Amino acid sequence: MGEGFKVQHQSPILISYLYNLGDECTALTGGWSNTYTQFGGVYTENADNLYLSASGTNFKKQASFANLIDLTNYSYLKIDWGYTASSSGGFVKLCVDTQNTASMESASVRLEHTGSSSTRIIESIDVSSINGLRYVGLYVQTWSSSYQANLSAYKMWLEV
Repeated sequence: MGEGFKVQHQSPILISYLYNLGDECTALTGGWSNTYTQFGGVYTENADNLYLSASGTNFKKQASFANLIDLTNYSYLKIDWGYTASSSGGFVKLCVDTQNTASMESASVRLEHTGSSSTRIIESIDVSSINGLRYVGLYVQTWSSSYQANLSAYKMWLEV
């Protein structure tokens, strides 16, 4: 007789969508909220994405979900997004914080880009050490009018 074979069983990845191509998953998130603006910027809910932009001196724009999100028992917060953060004066951030005010710009749990761009990419934040409720938000900032920061978020979800 021939040798047997091994079947590897993989655990299914459990996903909870927070945002999915225009679906704000409001039962869980409460929907997007334009939570902070300094001097200006753009907040637009498009058919398949949320768009934030800043392009002035110290312009800041932030959007977060209206509801606190329970991150207990999740390992990753993932995002499918595209962004531009020019030079060292443009910032785009995915933030997890206890507040959804301007303080999210310095959230201790965040994914941040400056001086780079991507047309569309999936990235993640490790949230496995967080137990309890947190706000989840997006943030753009520019230091002067010569810089640009914008993002388009297409999907956001939690994985075990």
